Amino acid sequence: MKGSSRRWNRLVAFNLAGFLKCPLIDTHDIHQTLKKSSSSQTNDHNNNNRITEESLALDVAYGVASTQLSLKIPIIINGPHTLTPWRPLAASSGARLVVVECHPPEDEVEQHHRHGDYDVVAEDDDSTSLVHVDAESFDRKKAEGIVSKIQLLLRQQQKHNPPIKTTPPRKAAAAKEKEEGKQRRRRRSDHLHEWVEKPLNDDVNGAFCIACDHEVHDDVPFSTPYYKCAECDFALHKRCAERPDDAVDLVARRCPPYLKAVRPQYDFPSKVQCVNCRRGHEEEEEPSAVDDCHDCLTKTNLDHNFLPTVLMNDHVHGHRLSLVIMPFGYDYKYLCGRCDALGYSVGYKCYDCDELPNFHVACALLSPPPVRIPVRPPRSVLSPRPRPLPRPRPVLTSPLLISPPPSPLPRPRPVLNSPLIVSPPPSPPRPIRPYNASPKEKPEKLLGSDGDDDELL
Repeated sequence: MKGSSRRWNRLVAFNLAGFLKCPLIDTHDIHQTLKKSSSSQTNDHNNNNRITEESLALDVAYGVASTQLSLKIPIIINGPHTLTPWRPLAASSGARLVVVECHPPEDEVEQHHRHGDYDVVAEDDDSTSLVHVDAESFDRKKAEGIVSKIQLLLRQQQKHNPPIKTTPPRKAAAAKEKEEGKQRRRRRSDHLHEWVEKPLNDDVNGAFCIACDHEVHDDVPFSTPYYKCAECDFALHKRCAERPDDAVDLVARRCPPYLKAVRPQYDFPSKVQCVNCRRGHEEEEEPSAVDDCHDCLTKTNLDHNFLPTVLMNDHVHGHRLSLVIMPFGYDYKYLCGRCDALGYSVGYKCYDCDELPNFHVACALLSPPPVRIPVRPPRSVLSPRPRPLPRPRPVLTSPLLISPPPSPLPRPRPVLNSPLIVSPPPSPPRPIRPYNASPKEKPEKLLGSDGDDDELL
């Protein structure tokens, strides 16, 4: 904090510290504390004692500020007008120095500068940023605007004068690669434009592939046509756009063995549904349908591997399909051109057709049905030809005789009920000769053989 009025400097510093929630070091408070402690011991206050107390207060503030900066804690210092002790401290600790100057009258600025206790910051100074504040109209509500301006100055200062890196080269390179990967994935996921295929001999103007960060016109293995965005300068190699990433397999290989052996236990619910899962399956009664939601970003990217940016599937559509991932805030809906079902946010879109049809991820990745060809079992050359089964033999009831076939039943005679045809009377039974009767003896007369004789002879 710089300014001719100590009261206004203290007010601005107090409001900024309260807004940023950071410690405030005021050299004037330290000086007053030392002055009270020294006045209780002696009453001799001359100019030399005053200079000693001010330098001692500055040393105490310097030590406290050095400790806070070593802990990477931002601080606000309300001290003397000179910047001599604070510039080396900021350079040694890797911090950024921003001077908040309250507007004093011009005569006071010249007077302090003439005495040597007020440093005017040059506008072209790269190591220090200067912010002007109207102290009389400043309050806590205006602190947010001042902080935004300070952050902008810090970004500009870091761009022109980057700090010295104290991290090891390997860790710094790994951190840089990780940050670039995040930026690349963010750019790739936020891209919603059409991809156009271009030949390799086309003018690429030093374009880089956003997937692998290699130039498009590199040699093998990237000497193939590439995809260019129709509305911006994004470019993708053909193989990078059409081939799914192997990030899932890479994560599985790098997973520590103790995480593979023991299943971790989490406090959050075991089943979490995204907005598309809940919205697309609210009316379905079977909960198992939610497990196979292809519109869910989590299920699509983790369970079904990463999707290709450009897809060619003649079985589904004759043109090139581009992946579209819309944020949930857009409430993007479409009708699938294959199954006529409603889709949300994620899908494949054709920019070559006038209707601009959309397809579900599952419908676009659907493979053609397999062709069934009848296949006979293989026959070995050495195997003999199978013999026919023997005919069944007839069942023998006797060891020598064959049972004859059953005779057909006799046909029933018709019963004649005509009055003109009279059936003949039944013939009388013939007498039976006994086996022990002699031929000389006369046979007995049977009963009923003659109607006139009622007795036996």
